[in-house]
Amino acid sequence: MIVAVREKLYLGDSDAASDEENLLKMGITDICTIAEMKPEFPDTFHYLVIPVLDVPEADLISYFDEALTFISNGLNSGAVLIHWYVGISIMVL
Repeated sequence: MIVAVREKLYLGDSDAASDEENLLKMGITDICTIAEMKPEFPDTFHYLVIPVLDVPEADLISYFDEALTFISNGLNSGAVLIHWYVGISIMVL
């Protein structure tokens, strides 16, 4: 499932990030992956992979600057999907 946060910015799980047809239909050009996962479609989308486990104690704060730059650049050129494996790590922020 993909949820719109605002225009051109979406949140989703790993299933959403694996649906290439739907991602293209939504105009997504950049994918920020917060998980220890390899990009599934590296020839189609720009990726930032933040290699943390999807657990409540994951250290996401140390990646904020890099992620914000990636998201900002992605919003300037298209649409961005931010996705976790399940979304557990974000619950503590």
